[in-house]
Amino acid sequence: MDRGQEYSIKTVYNSCGYGTVSGKVLVKVTPQISFFSDVQQVCDGADLTVRYQVLGDAVIGTDYLRFELVNTQNQKITVLDSTRNQSGSILLKIPTGLKNNDYQIRAIIRSINLATVLKMDFNTKPSVTISGNTTINSGENAQLLIQSNSSVNEAINYKLSNGVAGTFYGGSGNSEYFIKVNPATTTTYTLASVSNVCGEGKTSGNATVEVNPASERTITVTGLSSVDNFGLCLGDTILITYSQKGNFTAANIMTAQISDSTGKNFRPVVTVGNISPLKAVIPTDLFIGKKYRIRVAASDAGTGSGAYEYPITASPKAKARFPSESVLYDGITNPKIIVLLEGGDYWQYEFGTDLNIQSRSTYNSSDTITLSKAAPSQFFKLFSVSNQCGPGIIENPFIVKVEVITGEPALIESGVVIAPNPAQDYLMLKFDHALPRNIRMVNMFGIPLISKSTKAKEDSVDIRNLSAGIYIIEIEYNGRKSSYRIIKR
Repeated sequence: MDRGQEYSIKTVYNSCGYGTVSGKVLVKVTPQISFFSDVQQVCDGADLTVRYQVLGDAVIGTDYLRFELVNTQNQKITVLDSTRNQSGSILLKIPTGLKNNDYQIRAIIRSINLATVLKMDFNTKPSVTISGNTTINSGENAQLLIQSNSSVNEAINYKLSNGVAGTFYGGSGNSEYFIKVNPATTTTYTLASVSNVCGEGKTSGNATVEVNPASERTITVTGLSSVDNFGLCLGDTILITYSQKGNFTAANIMTAQISDSTGKNFRPVVTVGNISPLKAVIPTDLFIGKKYRIRVAASDAGTGSGAYEYPITASPKAKARFPSESVLYDGITNPKIIVLLEGGDYWQYEFGTDLNIQSRSTYNSSDTITLSKAAPSQFFKLFSVSNQCGPGIIENPFIVKVEVITGEPALIESGVVIAPNPAQDYLMLKFDHALPRNIRMVNMFGIPLISKSTKAKEDSVDIRNLSAGIYIIEIEYNGRKSSYRIIKR
């Protein structure tokens, strides 16, 4: 049954003949919109045919069945087309310039608040960048880097300017793809074309491989490794393995060098030793996430120096700290606090008390933790943090004190009054004496939102920009601190 209708008994009879009938039953069918496509993936700018049917007790009437493209990130709606037909097929034109895969197609009749969603994979023509400037000796290899500028994980076909072609997988899970080249002379490479299921896309960038002139002496870096077996990170000491050809003088000095982020303009770095492997220190002033080349230079004149085949990525060591030195406790629910993390996108850290240390890992730079079995005046600590670079740095504040929220009385310090509470725009503070005081508003995670100092007998705190909720105002005077719960309307 597609639509609702009434049912009644038309006739009834027995051995005595026909009897009388009465009553009727109304059966309703729940309204719904059914629509589908024969394909599961669609490209921006393409035409998409969908079949649809409005079922049940749904009548379009004077309204329309609208087909909309919805951006699930910002809820922006683009109307694709509309119809008053109850069923059929319709050709939808997908807009160009879609930025990601976060879209849905929605069919909706607004007058009766009826809608359904068709989930599909949206794709765009690829945009790929090539990079990888470097310097090599004749006969050596270099690795060029090509990267998709889209977060969509997909197969992308490429063709280099020298005719070499292949396929790589781009997207957020495949950020790097290296292509080995072996030019006989200095060569600048570009991408001749890139394509995916949506067609030919855009290319950008270039990579120049500079081939040193023929020389009697050459040095080629053959390997890089970390002294502590972690990543190659800012400030780390690394081992540089190299091969050499030709005869060098006894006075020759080997020095490690690092390029700028373009793969050119090499500069010396701190180097220990004069035979392979050298020890060198990665500078701390590199740009995070950029790529650099490393080579070894000789003081003997006329020596060709070839950089390591692969670039290194400037990666920072992990850092961790609490946002404040205290966390507020209502005496009932275990308090929560945020751990602020820097240096990468995957961290492992330890926190807790001296008697109970817990381990945790996260991809979030702001990680919320619960302080279990908390007690008033108890201290919790951050003990360690690490990422792909190994052990990191624990910064201040790394100790947080559990502080009990002062009760409901308006006096939080002798002679101090806070009003009104609840408040909407301003909190007024009155003191008996004009003395230096620090005033701070924090949320329930202990994150400072407003800070100010005063020496006056009367002052105010502007809370207009705070969202409605519960906050804590802390007043510090003469080394002592009191806390009071404030409600923002």
